[in-house]
Amino acid sequence: MFPSQAAYEDPAFPEEQLRMLASKTSIKDRFRQVADEANRIRDKHLFTLTPGDVTHPKLAQLDELHIHLVMPKVVKESYDDLIQGETMTFSRFIEEIQGLQADRPQSLTLL
Repeated sequence: MFPSQAAYEDPAFPEEQLRMLASKTSIKDRFRQVADEANRIRDKHLFTLTPGDVTHPKLAQLDELHIHLVMPKVVKESYDDLIQGETMTFSRFIEEIQGLQADRPQSLTLL
C-alpha cells in the first residue's frame, strides 16, 4: 500500500494518490484476487516475475479489472510490442510513487 496503510485507512486521504502493488510469481488466474483487494483503489498494480505468463486475452482481462502489470525490465522485454506497451517496469512504478510523494504538500510542523 502506498504511501502507507494509514493513508489508505484515512478517509480524508485523496484516493487518486493511493497505490497498491500486489505480487504474484505468476499471474495465472490468481490475478482475480487482486481485483477484490483495496477497494478504495480503482486501478491496482500487479508485480509478476514469470516470462511468457501474459497473453493478449489475459491482458484484456486485466484491463477490464483495472489491474496494471508491473515487471522487471528483462521480463517486460521478452514480450511483443503490444504487451510491452501495456505494462510497466518496476523502476517506472517506483518513479510514479516517488512522483506522488513529491506532489503531496508537506504538512507544517508547529513547535
